[in-house]
Amino acid sequence: MEISKTVMDGAKAYMFNLLTYHLPKTICYHTLEHTMNVFEAVGTIAGHMDLDENEKDILRLAALLHDSGFVSIPKEHERISVLIANSYLKHNNVPVKIRNKVADCIMATKLGSVPKDDLESVMQDADMFHISMDGYWRYNGLLRKELNQLYGLKFGDGEWFANNLEFLQGHEFRTGYGKQYLEWDKQNRIKENGEIREKLLKGEARTLWSIEQSASPSLKAATIVLNSGCQIAI
Repeated sequence: MEISKTVMDGAKAYMFNLLTYHLPKTICYHTLEHTMNVFEAVGTIAGHMDLDENEKDILRLAALLHDSGFVSIPKEHERISVLIANSYLKHNNVPVKIRNKVADCIMATKLGSVPKDDLESVMQDADMFHISMDGYWRYNGLLRKELNQLYGLKFGDGEWFANNLEFLQGHEFRTGYGKQYLEWDKQNRIKENGEIREKLLKGEARTLWSIEQSASPSLKAATIVLNSGCQIAI
């Protein structure tokens, strides 16, 4: 059975409503923007693979629904996302075989999961597509803020960029597209994170004062200027 346009359009509208009006304000990274980035990414990656339209639609649905669980229990968001996805798809008479594949793709985004097939590999790479995007450092800052707001995790600058470096060095793209086109950008991120750590150790962070902060000297922000000229807020 092919997935109808009505089901796909309905999933887009459903997630727009869910993540626009029901997402806790503490969540600033796993937002509608991230969901749509992953949705676009599965299309890009799948377009370079020998997948049929039904498989591509399974990926699109999984991308749209994969972080829906953040409206409920962030720590268990993959499991909750599967429940939400299954409820939506069952209500729209999508066969159980397709529902199960969507669920598998959602669970493949859980940190540390090993993909069992091409669809799960695409999903994993799409979820990490931001590594290759121009907005990487903005997303990086939003993730740091979200972890603080959600779980009270307060990372020092040195600790945060050390964690970034460790994660990126241990990360592996799963698809041919990821290895050919996304890996280069990841290596640049590794270099940039290493450069930031060096500058922090040397005390080369610059203190910035915004117009809004000027009245409150205790509120200060800092930035690192990379060799490329890129400025990274910390």
